[in-house]
Amino acid sequence: MLPFLIGGVALAATGYGVKKYLESDENCEKVQEALFKGCDWLDEVSEKSEYFFDGVHQYIEEYFDDNEEELENDGIEDIDEEISHEGESLVIASS
Repeated sequence: MLPFLIGGVALAATGYGVKKYLESDENCEKVQEALFKGCDWLDEVSEKSEYFFDGVHQYIEEYFDDNEEELENDGIEDIDEEISHEGESLVIASS
């Protein structure tokens, strides 16, 4: 119980300190600038990740286009099986 009381007091003191820090216009502007820089950084990361995943998608498409014949003739024979489970049946067929 005591750790929760100490934690609550620490949280209240931190909140009060942040409130006092943000009352100054200069400090508030510093915080806003830091937030804007963070948003700009996230935008850059988003653009880089989109570029990366577009490249991966393109590579996968090229791989499957180049190896289409090999993938069609991979040696797996046609399978026709019936599986039953608790009175229900399921037919599995591959082409």
